[in-house]
Amino acid sequence: MDQVERNKVASKCCSTLNLTIPTAVDDMQDTVNQLYKAWPERIYVIDQKGKIAYRSGVGPWGFKPSAAAAVVRKLLQE
Repeated sequence: MDQVERNKVASKCCSTLNLTIPTAVDDMQDTVNQLYKAWPERIYVIDQKGKIAYRSGVGPWGFKPSAAAAVVRKLLQE
């Protein structure tokens, strides 16, 4: 799979799931995945300036979607 195909798959996924949030596609070297590994589970919220606004603890105990949602709501009000 090349980057063009990866983008097409992501676009189809967003369309099928009716996603209304901005969605990004990693490059073919998985640069973002390498920088923000989410194993075993982790939530990151990135603000408009590209800074980490929220980083959850490692799951399953540190995996707190409600805390991430609160940060997103706050960022949307700013």
